[in-house]
Amino acid sequence: MEIVDGQIHTWRGVNPDSLVAPHIAGEFDERRVLPLMDAAGVDKAILVTTVWTDSGNDVQLDMARRHPDRFRVMGYLAIDDPESRGRLTTWLSQPGMVGVRASFSRRRHAVWLTDGTADWFFEEAASAGVPVMAYAPLRVADLGAYARKHPELRLIADHMAVRLTVTGAELKPYIDELVKLAPLENVAVKVSSLPHFSGEPYPHADVQPHLLRVIEAFGAGRCFWGTDLTWGADDKPLEPLYREAVSMMGVALEGLSQSERGSIMGAGILRWLGWPSLL
Repeated sequence: MEIVDGQIHTWRGVNPDSLVAPHIAGEFDERRVLPLMDAAGVDKAILVTTVWTDSGNDVQLDMARRHPDRFRVMGYLAIDDPESRGRLTTWLSQPGMVGVRASFSRRRHAVWLTDGTADWFFEEAASAGVPVMAYAPLRVADLGAYARKHPELRLIADHMAVRLTVTGAELKPYIDELVKLAPLENVAVKVSSLPHFSGEPYPHADVQPHLLRVIEAFGAGRCFWGTDLTWGADDKPLEPLYREAVSMMGVALEGLSQSERGSIMGAGILRWLGWPSLL
């Protein structure tokens, strides 16, 4: 089974004017990421550009260029910047770039889904064939509206569309909304940050029913595992956290077939993003 982490934030420089602080202290690039992946048995990872960087997508694309068998990039684009329009038409010509990631979790960004600001973004991504990862807790209905309007759009709802401060039974109303999008075949789900949604120790049994409900609704072919490793890590040792994030899936997915487990843990996202498998 080829294991692909659907989301790791990486960075070298930090923008001092950023309103968001880095998840953990110091830089976080291949010097720290590759040893963690190797120790946890993770073959590949999708690098997601951070909002606190001062280097655009350069760090992530550089990592993908130097380690093309390990990394691909979901880059950042400022949706509210008029100069961003037209850039998605050539977005995938950047070596290592496989899509674009947008977050609508903050109130000032969430309104872009309904006030017209994001209209050009989804239209351009759809016409250019650029996959989109979108994080929009409690706004999945708005994502669904874009997916219906642009059936050629390949859309991934990040973190099961759950707010990252929610745990245990609190996930239910978020999952209730998310599964309404399951009939849309151009919508997939990143079943990521799962340990962070748990109020229990490893193997985080309180999260597993919600995970399995999403998989049942969307199918294993449209559910992609990821860690968002640095979120909530603070000063905790990352190596055991990463190993547990992998091994908990072995427990949670025990009742699924080998093919289904393989799809969720890597094969599915490789197909969705057009990244050839090593196997």
